[in-house]
Amino acid sequence: MFALLFFLRGCRWFLQTKTQAVNVKVAKANLAANRTDESKYWRNMPGHLRTLQRWGEFAGLERHVGTIQADDFVFWVAAEMERGKDNRRALKKATVRRGLNTIRAALNHAVQTCSDLRTYKVPRSPLTKKSEEERDRVLSDEEISKISDALAINNELADALFFFQIALITAGRMAEILRMKWEESSERFGTVKLYSSKTQKWRTIKAPAAAALIAKRRQKEKTAPTVFGCPDHWIRGVLQTASESVGVIYGQQVPGGWCPHDLRHTCLTNLAFGWCAFEWD
Repeated sequence: MFALLFFLRGCRWFLQTKTQAVNVKVAKANLAANRTDESKYWRNMPGHLRTLQRWGEFAGLERHVGTIQADDFVFWVAAEMERGKDNRRALKKATVRRGLNTIRAALNHAVQTCSDLRTYKVPRSPLTKKSEEERDRVLSDEEISKISDALAINNELADALFFFQIALITAGRMAEILRMKWEESSERFGTVKLYSSKTQKWRTIKAPAAAALIAKRRQKEKTAPTVFGCPDHWIRGVLQTASESVGVIYGQQVPGGWCPHDLRHTCLTNLAFGWCAFEWD
């Protein structure tokens, strides 16, 4: 029986294939050229190797690869999160996920190179997107009314209110809406065109209410090249303040909270149930 020897071989193969390009493109071109005695970013051990070293200490170097189960990954994730707290630098799930992918890649290599592991299947990562809890926050009519009223009180918040309305009507993503130009909306045909950098495609939405709001705004902002001239972080901050002022929980990571992307969910949910589109006077 072979123990973690094959795992370590997998580590060596993985590091050779992954770090060569990084060493040439990053370390040689950027780090080595700018390295000084005071450089704090310089690391003698590659990040992938440090991750695998911690995993070996966590799982046990004498442990057989075939005994590693899904629960080991779950406990590893918890240990990494605690390590971040101990270092006073909380780790994001994406960071832990990348480390876990490194471990699974080394384990899969061990399976491919060792005959007595051919029947063993490396457990799935507990941090895959399919395993994570999906967001399904939908704003109620009452919440929409409260937030709209809070934004309408101050004229300086008109841009945030306008975004709130357009997002609810078109189900557009925040980046799609903020980059929109005047000519991409037609009041005559009642349509709005949105370009997604995510899919790299245009889509035309039949939304007369949105087209009317954009046309009305254009009469006031004739010199502006785009429909929106405010940054996304300003809108997020205003929406948070307005929501909290009327008792609506805000925040993507806050239980029960909402974020700008949930305006898209709210619109699509209303359309799925056959409800009428949102309209404002």
